[in-house]
Amino acid sequence: MAIASSEIEPLERSVDSLENVLTEASASSAVRVDDFVDRIRSHQRAIADAALDMALHTPDGVNDTLLKAMLVASAEIEKALRTPFEDSTEWLLDLDMARQRLESVVRQLGRRIENLGFEVDSKSAIRVIDERLGQALTREQLARILGVSSRGLASWLSGSPVKRGTKRVVLVAVIVRALENSHTPIGISMWLDSSKAQIGCTPLELMVRDFPRAWDLLPRLARGEHV
Repeated sequence: MAIASSEIEPLERSVDSLENVLTEASASSAVRVDDFVDRIRSHQRAIADAALDMALHTPDGVNDTLLKAMLVASAEIEKALRTPFEDSTEWLLDLDMARQRLESVVRQLGRRIENLGFEVDSKSAIRVIDERLGQALTREQLARILGVSSRGLASWLSGSPVKRGTKRVVLVAVIVRALENSHTPIGISMWLDSSKAQIGCTPLELMVRDFPRAWDLLPRLARGEHV
């Protein structure tokens, strides 16, 4: 994980814990759901505390809209918990839907914080790229993706600081992280080098022609978002 990832870990753990207890409650009989209310409430309080702490101590550069969405989603869980219920199945479903909305926001926050970590420490970005692609691609192929000479790449991989092309290195690392669960290393290379209808060229071409646009669009495109 990038250097700032620990900022969000308490919230991630709390959301995961709530998912576990909701799953356990859903598998129990209706009579026993009452036994889970205190545990669910405890996890909800932990989520609320973690969300507030995240909002107060989040790194600079995180979108305020995401922080607001996080707090709203946390409040929705509390609201669902306070709603009286006659049908325990429907009540648990409402709680889990609220949890899923928060989980989605937390994932987005995690990606943004990780990206900020790459921006602070470009060596982390180089390490991620080399770990994910280095065994499948030649040094020449990897250097082309990063827009640097083979000698320059070798210098970075040996630990020298990235003094130029830093933004491109960070962008490629972000894209690699977005694609690594759905693409092989060769598949990631092909993705970067294949034309995309949404941008009218290949991602590598866009990095050269209009880097600010590439910086804005390519991470979202890699995550499968509408652009």
